[in-house]
Amino acid sequence: MFSFLFKPKKECFICYSTGKTEKEEFDEIIYNSKTMNYPLISMNKAYGCNCVNNYAHNKCLLNIDKCPTCRKISTPKLYITTRYDYYQPFLLNWLKKDTSNISKLNWHMFYCLIFGMLILGICALFETKLKESKILHKLPFVNLCFSICIVSLIFIPLYILTIFNDYLKKYWLYNENTKKYDVFR
Repeated sequence: MFSFLFKPKKECFICYSTGKTEKEEFDEIIYNSKTMNYPLISMNKAYGCNCVNNYAHNKCLLNIDKCPTCRKISTPKLYITTRYDYYQPFLLNWLKKDTSNISKLNWHMFYCLIFGMLILGICALFETKLKESKILHKLPFVNLCFSICIVSLIFIPLYILTIFNDYLKKYWLYNENTKKYDVFR
């Protein structure tokens, strides 16, 4: 009766799955950790054909040089433009140039995370002394600086180490064994 309220769910034409591995689905159920799906690409955009309503994951189309529905021969365009392309073009271009930059970025974020936790621990130790001296009430700028420090040294590295790495693995099809992006072949 109210079917017009719900959008039809797009599914992969090849694998008929959600785009997550069994381990990721298990982790979502047990640990409540959310991961990204592999992106669905229209056959029209991937192969430049007239197959508009057929979709497939980029990992399913990786080594297929013919459109699965109309059999048009062409190499698929598996790269999908996302918000990262607009908000972080310098970071993405730096990562595209050399695959070793991913490990450099991860190590840098890991050290920032440790440094941020160290600063947070030191501030927690001296919290009572700071409250007694009423420095925090005299200088509200100190609270702002502390908040910026926490965000830049803890939350941003956590975001890059978890969500952004998941983005690279699923949207760019980063293969850790070959150290290459399969989307840009």
